[in-house]
Amino acid sequence: MISYICTNCGAEVKTDPAEATARCPYCGELSEIRLETPGIDAFNYLYGKSFDKDTGADIEDGLKQAAEWLEGLGFSGQITGLNKAINLSGAQIDDSDTFRLGRFTDLEELNLSDTGVTDKGLPALLALTRLRKFNLNGTVVGDAGMGFMSGFGCLEELNLENTNVSEKGIITLIPHPSLKTLTVDQHKIKMITIIKAGGSRLFQMEHTLKLAKNSLIDEDLGHLKDFPDIINLVLEDNLIQGEGLSHLVGLKKLRSIHLSRNRLTDESLSFLEPFRNIGYLYIGGMKLSESAVKKLKKTLRKVRILSY
Repeated sequence: MISYICTNCGAEVKTDPAEATARCPYCGELSEIRLETPGIDAFNYLYGKSFDKDTGADIEDGLKQAAEWLEGLGFSGQITGLNKAINLSGAQIDDSDTFRLGRFTDLEELNLSDTGVTDKGLPALLALTRLRKFNLNGTVVGDAGMGFMSGFGCLEELNLENTNVSEKGIITLIPHPSLKTLTVDQHKIKMITIIKAGGSRLFQMEHTLKLAKNSLIDEDLGHLKDFPDIINLVLEDNLIQGEGLSHLVGLKKLRSIHLSRNRLTDESLSFLEPFRNIGYLYIGGMKLSESAVKKLKKTLRKVRILSY
């Protein structure tokens, strides 16, 4: 039984959580019922009418306790029943709390960004078999935790920004059958390692691809053909000599290329001539003559060429 408030007289009414109406023992009116607290409301909205009574009272009590715990955190206003989502971004929780979240087995979206959750807290969440979106941004989750991700069979989107996950951990996610989008710190990770391992499909929603300081050579640029929708390409501080730039000509949505501090020469600037429709081209920090750059600017009249 769960406590409700009679909308007619305001008295507390105990009734079955699956019922939409209840007869008040005080005023006798058959009234619509509302839940006593926002936390319990979230519990009922997510589980009320679809709750399987055969699972027993212990499960029901556990869910109620979990909902009350959420209310106590002050985050009940961010519980969205319609989308079956819970946002606990910035909440003061850690691994000892994840077993409570595991009670919400119908959850589809969970945001634990900037919390104290680590790899050790993830196994308790494997009960969330319907989870589609998982945000771990700003946690100290690392490579060890990535081994649990295969247990989330419906997972489609995963945010691992500002975590301790390295290329090694990300590569273990590539075979995940349902995972479509992965968000990581591209400036901290050697993206080319992940791309070469077959991870291009996980970054198709990105508009900017950051491959600075990835030790790229011209041959590596052939792997970038897998990103037809990329708009900004950051290739600074690599070992590119120029010939490999021909692999990028087919990227029709490309608007900026950052090539500063590579190994381009006056002669290899000719490989940039096909890029007449981009907006910005960065070619600073290389031994290029003023005359060669001037010639390139004349060819790429509509492109803003910057030498820094």
